[in-house]
Amino acid sequence: MTRPASIVSFAQFEQLLVASGLTTPSQLELLHAAELQDSRQAAVWLISNGLLTKWQATQLLGGVYKLTRGSYRLLRELGRGTWGRVYLVEHARLRKRAAMKVLSSRWSGRPECVETFLSEARCNAELDHPNIILILDAGWDDDRCYVVMEYVAGVDLRQYVQKHGPVDFARVADWGYQVAAACAYLHARGMAHGRIRPASLLINDHGCVKLLDAIRMPRDWAGVEAGESDSIAAYAAPEQSASNTATPQCDIFALGRTMKFLLTGRPPQAEPIEFPSRTAINQDTPSPPNAFLEFIARMTSHDPAHRPVTMREIATSLLAWCQTRWDCEPAAPPLVKLATERATYVL
Repeated sequence: MTRPASIVSFAQFEQLLVASGLTTPSQLELLHAAELQDSRQAAVWLISNGLLTKWQATQLLGGVYKLTRGSYRLLRELGRGTWGRVYLVEHARLRKRAAMKVLSSRWSGRPECVETFLSEARCNAELDHPNIILILDAGWDDDRCYVVMEYVAGVDLRQYVQKHGPVDFARVADWGYQVAAACAYLHARGMAHGRIRPASLLINDHGCVKLLDAIRMPRDWAGVEAGESDSIAAYAAPEQSASNTATPQCDIFALGRTMKFLLTGRPPQAEPIEFPSRTAINQDTPSPPNAFLEFIARMTSHDPAHRPVTMREIATSLLAWCQTRWDCEPAAPPLVKLATERATYVL
């Protein structure tokens, strides 16, 4: 759905509103009682009364009324790529919010693409980890295939750094531990993520990091937004770029480069890690100790044989950094508890 360019008349707006199914008959009666004669005024009234989101109103004003998929109401667009779009949605009856990935008509018309899309969804629906976005539902609507995922109200780590600048190394260890725990969980099940990068890691207000992009699209789908493919390549291990095949060692390399980005606020660079000047970051933020930098350097070695052997090893080391090096706990205490009580599950 593109942003509508035209504004419909009041009569047309009312017809579209009915066709959308977003309002009940009693709510329409209230709109009539307001005695509005302008479609813009009607849209503002519906928004102010909590009956439409601004995005929904904009779509209706532009003549778009298909604002539901299955049992879900589309609230606003979260992102897009050539494979399709992602929306914030709400279950019509349960009122529970989620994120919905809708496959474009280009791919929904190709059985092999649909099967790949759904098979990845089925595979990821079996995953249950506090640092991995959960798959909740999947279905068809109006010849479009969609997958419903857990919605996290937060920003990705790329956006976080763009807004706040470089991250202190204690927090990098915390976030790195959470990602490593999620990847170790995947690796134990014979899966490699293959797309670890700041933009694929969401963080909420409680400091919990969630791994995105569990559903992986084939390379020939070009299923990324403009410029995003360069981002993936910047964090990919040399052997992954050469073969287009992801392994656990590739995830280790990508996590190391992601941690370097968090520390410096700059895209991945060759060794050594260069830090911005003190005027560019918080004066009170201590520089990372050499042992921590050496640990990241091992993770980002171009030779897989020189990297840590497993992601479990990395998670264990990072958790130790969080708990003993700076006498602090990771920002998401439940994860630490889980690591202690169910180490074989988390790590």
